[in-house]
Amino acid sequence: MKKKRHREGVNHGLPTELTSFVGRRHEIEEVRSLLSMSRLVTITGSGGSGKTRLALRVARQANRAFPDGTVFVDLAPLKDDDLVAYTFADTLGVNAGQTHTATLTAITRLLGGRRTLLVLDNCEHVLDSCAAVTGTILRANAEVRVLATGRQALGVHGEHIFTLEALPVPDPDPAGPLRPEAVAQYPGLALFVERATAVAGFELNEENCETVAELCRRLDGLPLAIELAAVRTRMLSPQQILERLVSRTNLLVTVDREAPDRHRTLKAALDWSHELCSPAEQMLWARASVFAGWFDLDAAESVCGEGTPTPHAVLEAVTGLVDKSILMCDERSGRMHYRLLDTLSQYGRDRLQELGEHQSVAKRHRDWFLALAQEMEASWYGSDQLQWSRRMRSVHDDLRSALQFCLDTPGQERRGLEMAAALHFYWFSCGHVSEGRLWLERFLAADQQPTVSRARALRVMALLTGVQPSEREQAIAAARECQDLARQCDALFLVGASDVALAMSALYTGHLRDTLELAGRGLRCPPYAAHPEHCQALALTGLAHALLGELEQATATAKQLFDEAEASEAEWIRTRALMVQCVARLERGRPNEGLQQAREFLRRARELNDAPGIGIALACVAWTAFNVGDHERCVTLLALCRRLGPLLGVPDITTLYHHRSRFEARARKVLGEAAYRRARDRGHRLDLDSGIAYALDIDSGGNKGGRVRAAPRGPLTKRERQVAELVALGLSNKEIAARLVISPRTADGHVVRILAKLGFTARTQIAAWATEHQPAPTTH
Repeated sequence: MKKKRHREGVNHGLPTELTSFVGRRHEIEEVRSLLSMSRLVTITGSGGSGKTRLALRVARQANRAFPDGTVFVDLAPLKDDDLVAYTFADTLGVNAGQTHTATLTAITRLLGGRRTLLVLDNCEHVLDSCAAVTGTILRANAEVRVLATGRQALGVHGEHIFTLEALPVPDPDPAGPLRPEAVAQYPGLALFVERATAVAGFELNEENCETVAELCRRLDGLPLAIELAAVRTRMLSPQQILERLVSRTNLLVTVDREAPDRHRTLKAALDWSHELCSPAEQMLWARASVFAGWFDLDAAESVCGEGTPTPHAVLEAVTGLVDKSILMCDERSGRMHYRLLDTLSQYGRDRLQELGEHQSVAKRHRDWFLALAQEMEASWYGSDQLQWSRRMRSVHDDLRSALQFCLDTPGQERRGLEMAAALHFYWFSCGHVSEGRLWLERFLAADQQPTVSRARALRVMALLTGVQPSEREQAIAAARECQDLARQCDALFLVGASDVALAMSALYTGHLRDTLELAGRGLRCPPYAAHPEHCQALALTGLAHALLGELEQATATAKQLFDEAEASEAEWIRTRALMVQCVARLERGRPNEGLQQAREFLRRARELNDAPGIGIALACVAWTAFNVGDHERCVTLLALCRRLGPLLGVPDITTLYHHRSRFEARARKVLGEAAYRRARDRGHRLDLDSGIAYALDIDSGGNKGGRVRAAPRGPLTKRERQVAELVALGLSNKEIAARLVISPRTADGHVVRILAKLGFTARTQIAAWATEHQPAPTTH
């Protein structure tokens, strides 16, 4: 039973340990012991001391004590205290509320009754907000425990502090000669040997043992400093490393005598590592510090390549910094990405300030992500929606950083307004409604000039507030101001788009006839009707018809949306076509067909992280479960919907839930009181991912990669079935493209859509599905 509960719990996992972890057994046990006694433990220590690594190791070893999972919240990229609560919510998979208080309420509701461990990393630069959020969570959730890291304590009542000391290294005057076999006794020495062996095949022997010990002493046993030094064994002997480090350290001591010894030691190691880099590598290190998260080579060339002598200079510098362990390297979505560790990034920012380049590099960073946002906006209604959704989610921290630069830099507010508006589809369709609204409010207050840029931002604000019934007045005010400005600026598209935002608000407050009138008015606006975005108006129209029982009109609208989706290959349009058709079929009393479509709708909406779509899809699955006699599933999903509505940032659509009380009353009678309560309580325990898995009937304990029972052939098109069969034969996407005479990009898109339709995450799952669903042989 405990194992099953764990599978249903919140589990956003822990990041891979990208650096070594040697020794620390005593520290691990001590922190685990503190965590067993205290609900908040903070690991403090200087930069480079290994706080994060210790927290990760403790969390992994303590995993069984937290059946509802472990959540890692990375606060290092944040520069704004106001985003701390949103970061918590985003990491937990909760769509933030419209206010800070509502966001905290959503978080505490999700964690209610759960035995969960939160690992909060790098709290020191957002200490006050982090402490406030942590305190709120701990007061509201008795079973939650927190393991935090930072250079100082949070200051929350009941906090236990563990100060992480340096790794033990040999004494300067040992009783006898130090021998290589003694390495295991000194974790600092062992770390150097492990890293040097990995990068350069280093071998500790009697000749170099004392030198390595002295080197580790000079580095005060700081793990980061030791690792940076160990990497140099590719080019230098331990004696050469020591000579250069000693010289560098002595120089720094005379320059900065008031700094703590350990900080001076780490700075010495970083200065020395910096000194060993080529000028191009030094420049890239400084400029790359502007990135808040992972970045690829294209971004590095655009943001960091100003004034480089050759087109390949950035690539060469990146390669050099990866070789020197300054940049981490990881393959993501078929492309190599890079990132600086937090301590190295801070060092780079200091260098960038010294060079006087911070503003110019930050502006290029902003320009890169503004262009990315505008490219997404222009390309959204096409075949790459899933890729865009994933890509923008992967650079979320840098989007925040670019927006913050615009807000903090005089004269850049207009560009921030344009960027926040260009992220329209990211905010609305990829699960960030509340954060988008926060940025728009800030920039609309900062730039009040009557421009098209302001009108575009007001339209997006009207859309984001339109899904919140309590904010209908604000949605109406934003839409009206947008329309006035749009007419002044002859931007008629925005007039029609604002009517559709108002239609959205009408739908979410149950005014279905108003929805039809306003969406129809938008569709009669020629510039809007000619734009692919008119599908949003069609979706609202179709859903309103279906909920009113006007099923012929709803079915016709669904077909129109399917045709639009087929022509554009836009995933979001297909989800809305499925939504309308599903509700229409349920109203017609065809629950089996409705269930199949509700689940496909849910899979697609989750892939896009489409919060409004997920909420409606879960309600549809609950509805169909009742109609096919699965009363337990119906009760569980209704309880889940009731709890997830505010957590998703999207409340119930009033008219869609008019069956709720009847469903619950009849299901209660059929199940009996005890079974009803068990089903309801199950729904209250489920988090978003496990709830979706339950709705989809995934057969692997809530694992999103599991197979869907009785997955039908129906969801795949004829071409997609061909691609699936070729995947089963072991062909790569490039080979599939050659076989079917299509472009590799088109083949990539087909595979992505197959994964989304079937709820899979790996090609091997497609292969198994295709093999199982081979057509029966023809007999004569």
